[in-house]
Amino acid sequence: MKAAIRRLIESSWQGRGLLSTALWPLSWPYQQLIKLCQRYYERFPALRYTAPVPVIVVGNLTVGGTGKTPLVLWLTTQLQARGLRPAIILRGYGGNSKFWPRLVTRKSTAELLGDEAILLSRRARVPVAVGPNRKQDIERLLAKTDCNIIIADDGLQHLALKASVEVGVVDGQRRFGNGRCLPAGPLRESAVRWPTLDFRVCNGGQPEGDEWAMTLRPEGCFRVADGTPSFTWQQLEGRVIHAVAGIGHPQRFFSQLSAHGVILYPHAFRDHHKYSAEDIVFTDDNPVIMTEKDAVKCQDLASENVHYLRVSAKLDERLADRIVEKINTFPIL
Repeated sequence: MKAAIRRLIESSWQGRGLLSTALWPLSWPYQQLIKLCQRYYERFPALRYTAPVPVIVVGNLTVGGTGKTPLVLWLTTQLQARGLRPAIILRGYGGNSKFWPRLVTRKSTAELLGDEAILLSRRARVPVAVGPNRKQDIERLLAKTDCNIIIADDGLQHLALKASVEVGVVDGQRRFGNGRCLPAGPLRESAVRWPTLDFRVCNGGQPEGDEWAMTLRPEGCFRVADGTPSFTWQQLEGRVIHAVAGIGHPQRFFSQLSAHGVILYPHAFRDHHKYSAEDIVFTDDNPVIMTEKDAVKCQDLASENVHYLRVSAKLDERLADRIVEKINTFPIL
């Protein structure tokens, strides 16, 4: 029942229909709380933590998947190519660790630190610190690693951390929905914040104004159980599969497969869903394809017939040049 209500509310966020309008009065106290926090840090700027190294915050204004994680991975690679030593911090949503902050290690699990932390550590191969307190995350990284620049995965609304550069990403198809804040719309804060960000990225769709275009490029499929290659992107075309996604916007994953000529049975779960073996077992022998973020939680559950699709963000590398130029005068350890 709760899942059905949640889907109904989220479906109303693209328009200003009856349900969204009925929820609109609840958005007012939420907006006032956001404004109160903003004014608090404007009045007492000294309370904001300024790290001794540059901090690039990558975030979004809306709930749901916008492609933030692939963008963080792309930016990490770009910074490394320019001679920097990046590390990543994030909240670790879904993790059940009893103490924070935590550095991701080979023994870390998605259950302990959250699925995104494990995915970022495996793909980026840079230090990753997890915890709700960004100041403590950064201090742990600086004490334990030789990083000289931090990428904060999410955090545009984490005002206690002062960013050197703010990068926003928006879903090019859904944009800002009906323009209303939670729960009447998808916005975490007013869209008037968007043009104030240092750089704006549009994932799919048509970029507006000075937004940088981003697309997700499929790299092929890998077995969830052991990470070995299974299908190329070309080999998936025309196949019948079960598509499994427990991410912020599952439809993007399903649409990407369908557009490639894949015949699929879609199975959508809530973002950060905790999987059981029954979730990925079906009565036929058709392959099961899931997202890479889902795969980090299913390694011990999956048969050889369960695979994940790896994707990478594609952007103009001049965006990375511009970001580095902006932080170039910042003191680096």
